[in-house]
Amino acid sequence: MTWYSGRMCGFDLETTSVDPETARIVTACVVQCGGGRPTESVTWLAARSPRNRPVRQEPG
Repeated sequence: MTWYSGRMCGFDLETTSVDPETARIVTACVVQCGGGRPTESVTWLAARSPRNRPVRQEPG
């Protein structure tokens, strides 16, 4: 099997700035494709509380 015929994974972040010292993550996505299987993806949207603290999101 060659590297390009197997399962591959891509990762992307959208942030509020290009400055890593001040930027916050707004969204994130992971995509898996190839390897003879259907394409799958998972996406996250960052949420903030009124006091600018991360909001914990429970599954399901």
